[in-house]
Order: sequence, then C-alpha cells, then structure tokens
Amino acid sequence: MYKTATAIRRSIDFVSVSISFLVVLLLGSWLIFKPDSAVETIGAVKASTVKVLSPFYLWLGLGCLVYLLYFSFSKYGHIRFGNGKPEFNTFSWLVMMFCAGMGSSMMLWSVVEPLYYVSGPPLGAEPFSAKAYELAGTYGIFHWTFTAWGLFAVGAIPLCYRFYILKKPGLSLSAACEGVLGDKISGPIGKIIEIIVVFGILGGHGTTLVLGIPMIQNNVANLFGLPDTLATGMILIGIVTALFMTSSWLGLDKGMKNLSDWNAYAAIALAVYFLTVGPTLFQINLFTNAIAFMSNNFLSMSLWTDPVNQGGFPEGWTSFYWAWWLALGPWMWIFTTRISRGRTLRQVMLGMLIAGSAGCMLYFGAIGGYTLDLQLGGELDLVASLAEYGQPQTITNLVLTLPLGKIILFVWALIAIVFLATTLDSSSYTLAATTTKGLCEGEHPARMFKLFWAIMLAVIPCSLLFAGASLTAFQSLAVLTATPIAIFTIIALIGGAKWIFRDYGALTREQIILQENKKIDMPV
Repeated sequence: MYKTATAIRRSIDFVSVSISFLVVLLLGSWLIFKPDSAVETIGAVKASTVKVLSPFYLWLGLGCLVYLLYFSFSKYGHIRFGNGKPEFNTFSWLVMMFCAGMGSSMMLWSVVEPLYYVSGPPLGAEPFSAKAYELAGTYGIFHWTFTAWGLFAVGAIPLCYRFYILKKPGLSLSAACEGVLGDKISGPIGKIIEIIVVFGILGGHGTTLVLGIPMIQNNVANLFGLPDTLATGMILIGIVTALFMTSSWLGLDKGMKNLSDWNAYAAIALAVYFLTVGPTLFQINLFTNAIAFMSNNFLSMSLWTDPVNQGGFPEGWTSFYWAWWLALGPWMWIFTTRISRGRTLRQVMLGMLIAGSAGCMLYFGAIGGYTLDLQLGGELDLVASLAEYGQPQTITNLVLTLPLGKIILFVWALIAIVFLATTLDSSSYTLAATTTKGLCEGEHPARMFKLFWAIMLAVIPCSLLFAGASLTAFQSLAVLTATPIAIFTIIALIGGAKWIFRDYGALTREQIILQENKKIDMPV
C-alpha cells in the first residue's frame, strides 16, 4: 500500500530548497538587470567548458553505455529491485519513462535537427551533398538513441539498488553516492549535490516549458488565426501547467500513467501517418542506411573530436547533447527508480535503452525522413525557412504540406502539449522526492509539495520571460551543472558496483536467478 510522506514540515529539506531558490534568484536577477553582460559571460563559459571538456563527455557517454550493458547482460542483470510484482504493466511503465524523457523536444528536433545537419554536416561532408543528406538522416538518430538513453538510465542502477535492495531511505543523487562517500552524504557535500541537481532540473525543464511553447503557439496561431503574441503564449503555458498540476495531484497511477498511455498511442499514430502518406520508400531507405552507418561507425561517431579541421561539430552537437542528457540524468534516475519496483536490473536498463531508442528512431526516421525529402526534392526550402522564420514556423510549414494538414497540425499541437505535461509532471515529482528527507519504499512526496514544485517550474521561467531575461542563457547555466553531476555520477556508479560485487559477487548466475525469483511472491 503506497502512502504519502507525512509530517511535511519535518520531511522537507528546507536547506536545499532555500539555497536552490537563492541561486535561481541571484542568477535570474543578473540576467534581468545586466542582460548583455550575463548573456555574454554565460555563453562564453558554456562554450569554453563544452570545448575543453568535449573529450571527457564523449568518453563518459561511451563509458556509461558500456557500464550499463555489462551489468545488464552479466549475471547481475537478474537482480530484482524490490519484492512483489511490478506496480505498472510493461507498456505503461515503458511509455511513462519515454514520455517523461523526450516529450515535445523530440517532436521539434526531429524536424529541425536534420536541417541543421544537411546545411552544416559532420565528418567533412559538403553541405547539401548526397553524403550530407545521409549523415543528416543518421546523426539525429545517433544523438537521441543509445548513448542518450544510456545516460538517462545508468544512474538508476545504484539508486534502485540502494532503495530496494539495501532498503535505505532517500531518492536523490547524493543517496546514490553513499557507496563511496558514506555518511558524508548527510553533510555539506550531500547538500551541494542536491542543490546542483535542483538547479539543473529547474533550469533545464523550467526553460523547456517556455522554449517548447513557441512551437505550439505558432501551430495554434496558424490554425485559428490567433495573434502570435506573448499573451497567447501565456495562455498556453497556463493550459500546460494546469494539465501537469492535475496529473501531479492525481498521482502516478491515475495521472502520469493515463496521460502517457494516451499520448503514446497518439504519438505512434502520428509518426505512422508521416510514414504512410510520405515518401515511404525514401524514409525506409534513409533509416536503413542510418542504422547501417551507425552500426559500422558507432565507436568513431562516439569519440570523433575533429582534431584537425576543428569545425566545431563535436562540441556544438555531440558533446553538448551528452552534457545536456547528463545534466538532466538525476531527474530520470529518480523517476525511473520510483516506478520500477519489481523489475530486474536487466529489465530496467534494457527497457529504457531499447524502448526509448525505438521511439526516437521512429520519429527521426519517419518525420526526419519526410523533412529531408521535402528539402531534397525542392518542394519546400525548409533550410531557408529555418533561417528566415525560425523553428516554430518551419515546423508548421512542414506539417501543413501533409494531406489533411490542418487536422494533423491540430493533432501535433495536442500531442506536444501532453508531452510537455508528462515531462513536467515527472520533473515536479522528482524535485519533490529529492528534497523530501528520508523517503522510503512505498511512500510518495506530499501532494502539496509536488504542486509547489509544479508551480515553480512554470513561475520561474515565466517571470524571466516577462522581465525580458534570456531563457537560452538560463538554460546554458543548467548545462553547466553537467560537469559536477558527471563527477558525482562516476562516484555513484563506482559505489553501485561495489555494493553489487559485495552482495552478489560470490553467487553463480543460477543462484542469483533462484534467489531473485522468490521475491516475486514476497509481500511488498
């Protein structure tokens, strides 16, 4: 029986919450009152950090994927996290993670990212050449699949192990670091880790709301002839906020689960529609070619630094993406841990890796392929549209080329709204969980505390938007949290491996299977 954590005043980590908001307030004030200086400084620091640490992020992304695959396919993959049968059915469990992890961002980037690649391709290819089109069909899939989902999944190993096997309270990145840091997680180091995580989620997902709204706003403006103004955007933000606050109040089983189920069916149908009415053979051929290229060149793509030409592609795209996924990683690790009771280590890791990658492949293959075909055939110069009108209008222009374009544009906007809601619902849950002290198996953060974080995820970016502050710069600050989070991730993974080797190292695969299968019939 799951229950809400009681005694909210004693349970909340007021120190982490207060300091996190103080940091947001100070940085937000800097962006509001000294915008030019702030944007220039933040941009320079981000560019320098990603450039200098580019090889580190590339190696870490590959290393996390190897770590995940080792523990998934070894005898340790049979370790079962918690007693009893899984709380959620497999489909709902998978789509909850997918809808939380990708959201409307995948819809936007499945259209515009291939256009950036075809006009500024990697690996020394000529812009708009045949090779550029092939690479444009490949690199979007590469950036959004295996390594991305590996980074989103891997930290759940030590966190799930500590929470369900060791039966220790606490759902946070600092808790996952206990295997190495020990009791230090209860001191200043633990507070620092949580403050970094909270700021990373607020910066990353708070701005996701406002940066995702322009696409929906443009869709709606073109459909109904509404003015594409700040007021329209605020109304849409209010709708999205009300939706994910309602979902948060209803809880995971009645809120997030149902939203994710419905939206997953709709999102799959949308991608299939693109594939059916589009240049199907070209889309399939481009996708097949992309998988073949990735299979043959995965290692070189993962570690390519462009050391001679120094064109900036690895730093601007691959390293940036790995840093971005890593900065948001703790949010996914905590959310995944909470919904994965009763699953084996292998199921959790490969479930996220395969289902998440498959969903992104579907979108980049079907919608990205449709985009590139329009550009290649000259029917619509989407690259020029992107440069002249920006991302939202370019996406609207693309969707309107489809048969029943206006109906599909309406469906597109609805799916994007729900995707935003599921992403932010999981974010509010994670923020509440990580700042609630001593959360145990079977407990949820208090409802009002989840609503508090839901409101903050909307209020902070909207306040910055009203004040004219740079949301892109604020988002860049969130990316900078990837560096300390990377260090703590390594610590957590080392600690998780120590726990697993200590408790299961002497057992054979057969002994582990026999022991862990008994948990299915044990009481929760």
